[in-house]
Amino acid sequence: MKKIILTSSLILSLGFMSFGQSKDELDTAKLNLGKKIVKIYTKNNEVTQITFDSKDTTATKKDTTATKKKIDEECEECKEKNKYRSKLRGLDFGFTTLLNKNGTTTFTTNNYLQNDPGKSFFLTANFFNRRLPIYKHYVGITSGLSFNWSSISIKNNQTLTYLNDSLYVVPSTFKDPFDKNKLRSLYLQVPLLLELRNKEEIAKSSYLQVGVIGSFLIESKLIQKIHTDHIKSVQKFTGDYALNQYKLDATVRFGYKDIGFFANYALTPLFKTNKTSDVFPLTFGMSLLIN
Repeated sequence: MKKIILTSSLILSLGFMSFGQSKDELDTAKLNLGKKIVKIYTKNNEVTQITFDSKDTTATKKDTTATKKKIDEECEECKEKNKYRSKLRGLDFGFTTLLNKNGTTTFTTNNYLQNDPGKSFFLTANFFNRRLPIYKHYVGITSGLSFNWSSISIKNNQTLTYLNDSLYVVPSTFKDPFDKNKLRSLYLQVPLLLELRNKEEIAKSSYLQVGVIGSFLIESKLIQKIHTDHIKSVQKFTGDYALNQYKLDATVRFGYKDIGFFANYALTPLFKTNKTSDVFPLTFGMSLLIN
C-alpha cells in the first residue's frame, strides 16, 4: 500500500516538474529514500517506468572498515608512543632550605648559611625526556635533560665572598637592609628515575617517580639590590663562590594528570667542604606538566 501511495505521489510530482522539458527528451530521475533508490524514467513528458532498487552498501562497508582500521592503527601508534613518554616534562617550581649534616637548619659557626626559605626560589625546565618501558606502561626508567635555576637568599644583610681557601661574609656597607641578596646558580641536570604509573593514557594517569638527579654547574653569581637615600642600586658579582661543580640529589615525585609534587635532597654538599661547613639543600614544590 505504501509503495502504491509513494508511486502515485512521485508521478504527480514529476508531472508538475516536467512541463519545461522538450517533447523528445529522455530523462531519468533518482531519489534516495532510506535504503532504497527510486529511479523514474520519463520520455516525451510521460513516465515510462519507476523502479525501486536497494542501495549498494558494499562501498560504504569498505569505507567504514578502512576508517576503523585507520583509527585502530592510529590508536596502536598512540599506545606505542605513550610507552616512551614520561611524566618528567614541563616545569618544577618551589623553595629551598639549607640543612647541616645533622639535618637541621642551624649553622653555629657560619650563620650566613641560615638562608630564608621563603625567598629562596627554585625553578627547573625539563625540556627533554625519554622513557624506557620495563613492564608495559606501568613501569619504566626515565632520563632526560633539564635546566635548573637556584636562588638562595642570604640573611642578616651580609655580602657573601670567597678566597682560594675559604667562603665567608662581610658586613654590608649600606645602613639599610638589602631588598634582594641572593646567590644564584644555573645547572644542567640529568635525571635517572624509576617511573610507575597506573594508566596507559599518559594524560590521565597518576604517577610516582623515585631516583637521582645529577647536576653540572654552568654559572653562579651574587645579586644584591638595595634602595637607600633615594638611590636604587643593583649589583651583580659573577664567580664560583666555592660551589661544587657537580652535585647529586635524591628525588621523589608524584602526581595526577598535569599536576605533581616533588622533593629533592642533596646527597653531596652544595659548597666545597674544605672552604666552609657541609651544606645540603632540601628543595620541595610543585610540578606543572606540559603535553
